[in-house]
Amino acid sequence: MDFIGESCNSAYSDGDHEPPNKKLKRFNVWNYFVKIEADGKELCECKTCGKQFISGRTGISHLNQVQHITKCPLIMKSRIAKHFKLNKIDHRMVRDSVTQMTIKSYIPFQFAEWDEFRAFTKFASFNEARSLSRDNVVADVMKVYLLEKDKLKKQLAAVKGGVCLSFHCWTSSTSSHGYVTLTAHFMDDQWNLVVKVLSFCHFNPSHDSFELSRKVIDCLQEWGIERNVFSITMDNVSANDETSQNLKNQLCSLDSLLRTFITSATAPSLEKHFKCCARVLDLMVEREFKGSKWCIGQDKEQFEVCECVKL
Repeated sequence: MDFIGESCNSAYSDGDHEPPNKKLKRFNVWNYFVKIEADGKELCECKTCGKQFISGRTGISHLNQVQHITKCPLIMKSRIAKHFKLNKIDHRMVRDSVTQMTIKSYIPFQFAEWDEFRAFTKFASFNEARSLSRDNVVADVMKVYLLEKDKLKKQLAAVKGGVCLSFHCWTSSTSSHGYVTLTAHFMDDQWNLVVKVLSFCHFNPSHDSFELSRKVIDCLQEWGIERNVFSITMDNVSANDETSQNLKNQLCSLDSLLRTFITSATAPSLEKHFKCCARVLDLMVEREFKGSKWCIGQDKEQFEVCECVKL
């Protein structure tokens, strides 16, 4: 008897076939359907969408149930959510992603209230994402701005050398509004040139040199670099001559040590006013190319025709 038992066990272990008494697994459709009765008929109803089928023992009724499981969008959505374990949505991460998309893509704040965007978020999160308003997006963007501003302040405070500034003001040709831009240029610890916009704000076009210089000083004090300015680059206009002198006077009035630093040989760029020739050179180039603009356009058209013929 022992010999017979061992031979039977070896027969199943040596081959790849399973024991004959082990049944194959079947697809249980009743995980998705429930039996009901309507008008004296036995039916089955889908648990997710509520669609009804005739419940019988024929192969056609069973085939209809199986086909419905593979085509029902609600069943597929629940199976995908179960597969990826999307049972809980991190709403904080969703808001952070929307904030980054708003900032980097220059999207208006009201896009969070668009019906298409809300429909997309509900579909992607399986109806679990919370609706956002433009006020929520504005608040999140301001939080990111304050965090980045604090990081830049710490980076500017750690600069060992001087900070070079470029200052530009202009008037819009369409709305006649004035704007002011102040940009900082400095070297970090890794000797990389860092360029950061410190201020971009509206300014009254009918201003004088003192108001303009006061605006620059206020911006420098806001960022804490009023004692670490190496040079300031402005447009080559006669109105900035008085502005540059007011800037030097106001910087010297902040501290006596700063006055000594500006007038010393270690900071000649603040002591002297160097005229910038970039604007004059730009006007000269525009004047020379103004007469040859038509010829350049004709040459461009000829090159385009040659490329088309070559293709």
